[in-house]
Amino acid sequence: MEITGKNLTTTLQTYAGKVQQAPQPAPADNGKEQSSAKGDTVSLSREAKEISAIRQKLEETPDIREGKVAEIKNKIDTGTYNVDGQKAASAILKESLINQIV
Repeated sequence: MEITGKNLTTTLQTYAGKVQQAPQPAPADNGKEQSSAKGDTVSLSREAKEISAIRQKLEETPDIREGKVAEIKNKIDTGTYNVDGQKAASAILKESLINQIV
């Protein structure tokens, strides 16, 4: 399965939405009355924090890299854009094999 672009964002949002509150240990009864004014706390796992950071970076990243597109268009227009057939074929085969494995 290949997850790219909008699919990756949707997948990360789904997983981030499933992050649940970590269970808090019961306070030890040491003979003192516990104050109920503390309120609830939420503790996120390291993975949840990483997903949140990735999600934020994805939201900040444009879908189209305008600078790269302009550079390639310019090379095509001037006739200086060369494609390495070996690299292109290798990338296609690599992606195909990864998709078959996943």
